[in-house]
Amino acid sequence: MRKYYFFTILVTALLFTACKDGILGNLLPNKAPDTHTIIEVINRSGGTRFPSSVKIQWWGDDPDGYVQSYQYTFDYPVTASAHWHAITGNDSLFSLTTPAGIDTADFHFSIRAIDNEGLADPTPASVAYPVKNSNPSVQFI
Repeated sequence: MRKYYFFTILVTALLFTACKDGILGNLLPNKAPDTHTIIEVINRSGGTRFPSSVKIQWWGDDPDGYVQSYQYTFDYPVTASAHWHAITGNDSLFSLTTPAGIDTADFHFSIRAIDNEGLADPTPASVAYPVKNSNPSVQFI
């Protein structure tokens, strides 16, 4: 029993004397997150275009923290003055309305991750969705 008592005192003494300096080194700067979409390119034309309602999915990775939210835009090209919309999920259903008098259009979707320190992905993920205006429909129940 005395051996265990002596061993416990020795280990406790070593623990208290070994960690007197704390953590040493320099704090690294925050790294930007990286954003991805499920698909990168869509090749559809004519009658094979998407209907005007499109489900889009994405995700983000942050090497030194976590992704807190996302921002998306349909502005094209994406510039410093782009109008970004906040979103917290990893997918959404978008209703894309073609301009008046045109039944087909390409919608450029860009999404960027925002990390836990508020830093945005400087290279948002982007994909163009070729859309054909859906025919109206009515259902009576």
